[in-house]
Amino acid sequence: MIPVPEGTIQGMLQEAVGRLGIDFPLADFLTEAPNKAFLTGVTSGRVVATVTIDGAPYLHLFFSQPPGIELELWLEKNDQSLPKRLIVTYRNLPGQPNFIAEFSDWNLNIHPSDADFTFQPPPDATQIQLKPVAAKTPPAKGKGGKP
Repeated sequence: MIPVPEGTIQGMLQEAVGRLGIDFPLADFLTEAPNKAFLTGVTSGRVVATVTIDGAPYLHLFFSQPPGIELELWLEKNDQSLPKRLIVTYRNLPGQPNFIAEFSDWNLNIHPSDADFTFQPPPDATQIQLKPVAAKTPPAKGKGGKP
């Protein structure tokens, strides 16, 4: 178990990303201000169109985030603007992989207790130690790889 300083989902995600180097593509949607978190690092964006998905109108938005990341987001076209779909495309990686998420059945009236987040391992579980992310060494400068 890794203690989380803030005791929040956002604090847990920051700890996992910072200490362990784990990437959570949907982490922006689990913060206290998802709109601000989602737009962090974005350098441009535009409305592509209004589209119909499952009989309802959605705004199709497109954003660019250097280096080479494209974000497409479909939001309900109403006061809540809940996300319906997210596609993240990594243009600078070999094969230009993408991550696709579909959102459905939103219920904003659930209020979980702290007990709902208490981990109860199965009796036959084995605890392992997670290692911190290794520090990256800066690339060598100059000819022949010498600094």
